[in-house]
Amino acid sequence: MFGLFKRKQPQADRATVEWHASGGGVYTVTVDGVAEAAQFTELQGEGAREFDQVGEVRVLMDLRNFKGWRVPPQDDNLDFLLKYDPKMKKIAVVAEESMRDRAVMFFGKGYRQAEVEFFPSAEFEQAKAWVAT
Repeated sequence: MFGLFKRKQPQADRATVEWHASGGGVYTVTVDGVAEAAQFTELQGEGAREFDQVGEVRVLMDLRNFKGWRVPPQDDNLDFLLKYDPKMKKIAVVAEESMRDRAVMFFGKGYRQAEVEFFPSAEFEQAKAWVAT
């Protein structure tokens, strides 16, 4: 449901993944801990159901407490990208500076229709403002 806060509880030592819609097509996704490919797939499925109901989408990826992948996603998200990339206007990625190169590569900066920008962890508020405009 639009605007509903969603929280995935960690199972054993899985990451916590939270996402919510702030209105105006802005979504914040927070990943805390070590993630698994299955969590990425689940997130895409939930996002797809939500994105089908809105027009333009802007995503703020809060990875300030992301500790990496236990099992990284494979290149199996092509269907999601083909369908939803045209709807995505902006993607702001907030993480530790050491993750910059991997983050912009993972989110396809320069290779997708959406603008993708990286913000160091200390610039969370700037990222939030950027993605909303």
